[in-house]
Amino acid sequence: MIELFGATNSSEGRAAKNLIELFKYSFPDLEKNEDLNLKVYSGAKFHGYQIKDIDCILICQFKSPQRFNPVREVKTKPNEEIEKKEIFIESMVLCIEVKDHDAKFIKFEGTSVQVSYQRNIQSWHDASEQNNKQAHTLKTFFSDEFGRAPWVTNLIYLSSLEESELPRRPHNIITPNIKPRDFFTVICEQSNPYKRANKKTVFSCSPPEFKDKYINSSLFKTNIPTSLDRKKVDAISRKEGFNKAWMNEVGKRLIIFRGSAGTGKTIALLQLANELFEKKGSRTLFLTYNKALVSDISRITMYLGLPSNVDDGGVNTQSSTSFFYSILKSFSLIPDDEDFLKVYDDLINEMQNALTKNLFSNDEIDEVFKNSPNTYAYDYVFIDEGQDWPKEEIQIIKHLFGTERLVVADGLDQLIRGARAEWTFGLKEAERIIFSFDLSLRMKSNLTYFTNQLAKNEGVNIWKLKQHNKIKGGSISLLTGDFYEVLPKLKVFIDEAISNKNKPIDLLMLITHQLAEGLANLKGEKYTLAQSLLECKINPGFLDEYKSKVSSSYDELRMLQYQSARGLEGWTTFLMNFDQFIENQKQVSIKQFESQNITEISKEEYVEEITNRWIMMMFTRSVDTTVIHFQNKNSLIYEKMISYSEKYPDFINID
Repeated sequence: MIELFGATNSSEGRAAKNLIELFKYSFPDLEKNEDLNLKVYSGAKFHGYQIKDIDCILICQFKSPQRFNPVREVKTKPNEEIEKKEIFIESMVLCIEVKDHDAKFIKFEGTSVQVSYQRNIQSWHDASEQNNKQAHTLKTFFSDEFGRAPWVTNLIYLSSLEESELPRRPHNIITPNIKPRDFFTVICEQSNPYKRANKKTVFSCSPPEFKDKYINSSLFKTNIPTSLDRKKVDAISRKEGFNKAWMNEVGKRLIIFRGSAGTGKTIALLQLANELFEKKGSRTLFLTYNKALVSDISRITMYLGLPSNVDDGGVNTQSSTSFFYSILKSFSLIPDDEDFLKVYDDLINEMQNALTKNLFSNDEIDEVFKNSPNTYAYDYVFIDEGQDWPKEEIQIIKHLFGTERLVVADGLDQLIRGARAEWTFGLKEAERIIFSFDLSLRMKSNLTYFTNQLAKNEGVNIWKLKQHNKIKGGSISLLTGDFYEVLPKLKVFIDEAISNKNKPIDLLMLITHQLAEGLANLKGEKYTLAQSLLECKINPGFLDEYKSKVSSSYDELRMLQYQSARGLEGWTTFLMNFDQFIENQKQVSIKQFESQNITEISKEEYVEEITNRWIMMMFTRSVDTTVIHFQNKNSLIYEKMISYSEKYPDFINID
């Protein structure tokens, strides 16, 4: 049986079809024999791993081992005996890097493949090293899934060359016109088969107890976008609200998308990045401070079929911290014995000062770029949630990439890292352009109306959203009590969301750091109890190692800490222990005020301003329903919400 997954009309898809033909020619019963299984995936995505794109993955599992005759002598394990006559294939996992480069852009250093590319820099890229990293990523993926990795054979497929143009074998390079017997011989030269006790030579990728696992991996699970994700994908692919002026301005001067939460800034960035890829084959670096948002953006780019590698272009999504780590490492500024995050600010300052004072020459910077194409070979850099980037980070990005290749989404109301970022500082009016966003595209009309009234009453002056005439409805529910006692009551909201064609992953639960600490042991009593009471699996995004990983299951409710909420949305959002969260933020604000020696306003005014920003941010995460849970009925925020429920009883409900 043969199954082909992924894109079929791409270069990877064409290579996958060619490989399938080699198998069909060699094993004629493959298409109709259920004991012979071949699965091929072109353009596989591995978000959250070292390498995000693998061009082609081939896995076969033959319950009846299939024979071929090698064209050259093959060494066998464990004693390096020579096999000349016949080799039986039981199973194999192939990781294939596909290159479409013209012959003049390919060179060989021994049996290593170097390819040339040109984006913002021109240099040679080591395709063999890249292929090794892909194989390592594939092994890690399977190890995470099954507890053990298979033996992976990595190959490089050069679509524009003939076999006669390759170095003398053995090596792992193949072309479209390779003969079937030669193809399988190459595989056995790279990953030697075993000479068993019965003198039979067998190629297998795993021990017997794992023989059926890899062919049935979740890798081959078809991912269909949820209703909420489908709306985002459609908005991007159909160019809903797309402004042609963006394409006219990009690459000429700094572009800023400015607006309040839920006005479509992130979708606009993705629309522009997608358009640049489709029209120009551009590669865009998409940066966000929020690790949890990396996961959401990666999921959308996966559904759009956007690649992320140097050769193909597309979109590579990273957290800003991860990207700056790569920069600091490239310029040898990270001490080996230091905790990176503890010295992050100092290292960023050091890097910014070095660039400002020209301590790195242009030639030195160019050399770093050429040696690290995956890190630096981008046509454009898009910044999401760019409103509170520190000035040092801004200056580094500007210096390395130039302002004309930057597009920044600037949230008017969502500062959490400090003072408002000055992206336009030092630029003439002709060197920048701002596009304003003020129409609510996320929240239904009742939620938009409520947040406008809340902002007006609480003195959040920069806030004003236009209600979308076609997005009607929306509700808020207030619950009180112990966290675990309240969880069963959330089942009705989960069921209602699912009845509206959503999946649990479309929902968002935000928790305090105190709750996160109690739930941190994923095998512990509290985490198990929470899932049981919810009657729903939890995706533990409140743990750092899970934040940027794309969930493999749509049946998991996303649970994150409040600080990770910026830029995220949910059909239904659960704000748990909200009064505790508000008190936490007040204490943080007091410490900030005292450490920064602020004199322009009083401590009380500062704390109120920062707290209101957080409240507005949390109240703008939902599309349809916001559920707010309070521990204490005597808390000020609960009393405030009760007063609003009396004003708006039609859509604010009290349990």
